Amino acid sequence: SGINAEYGGSTIGAVRNKTSAKIKIGDDETVTNGQRVVTITGSNSEVNWATNQVKRLILDAEDEGSRSNNPNNLSFSSPPQRYEDAKPYSKLFDIAKSVLPFTASTDKSDDKISKEIKIPNSNAGMVIGKKAAVINEIRNFSNCKVLIAKDSEVADDLRVIQITGTPRDVHLADYLITAVQQMPRDLSQAIAR
Repeated sequence: SGINAEYGGSTIGAVRNKTSAKIKIGDDETVTNGQRVVTITGSNSEVNWATNQVKRLILDAEDEGSRSNNPNNLSFSSPPQRYEDAKPYSKLFDIAKSVLPFTASTDKSDDKISKEIKIPNSNAGMVIGKKAAVINEIRNFSNCKVLIAKDSEVADDLRVIQITGTPRDVHLADYLITAVQQMPRDLSQAIAR
C-alpha cells in the first residue's frame, strides 16, 4: 500500500529514471511516528524535480485513501493540503497567485501531453524574463518542457509556446505563463533578482 511498499519498486524507480536524482528510502531504523526518511541527492534542478514528484506520489496515495499506519508508506511530517503546496517554493508562483487565482488541475494522469498556446509577441519578453529567469522558473517549477517560438517564427504578431509534461504540470505552466502576462513589468522583473 502507499506509494511504494517495496523500496526498489517501479514507482520510485520511475521517479529516479525521470529526474536522474538519487533517491534513498530509509530503512526501518529511520521510521519515526510512522514516517520514513527519504534522501534525495543530485543537482538543484534534479533534487527539486524529484522532491516534487515524490511529494506528488504521496499526495496521490493519500487522495486515493491508501495511506495507513504501515511504516513502508512514505510521508512528510506535515503533508501538504493543496497541490501547489507540494511544489518547492517559487517566488513567481507567489506573485502569480496575487494577480490571478490558481485552481489546481484534477487530472492525475502521468501520461505526457503537449499543449500549444499563443501569446502576443509583445509579451514574449515578460514570459522569458531577464536572462531567461522567468521562463526557467516556469520550467523548473512546473517540471515541463517549455519551448518558445523564435523571432523568425512569429506569425500574425503571435508567438507559439509549446508546453510538454503531465496534465497537472502543463496546467500549472499554462497558468504561470498567463499570470506573468497580467503582472506589472516590475513584478515579473523582480523574479530575476
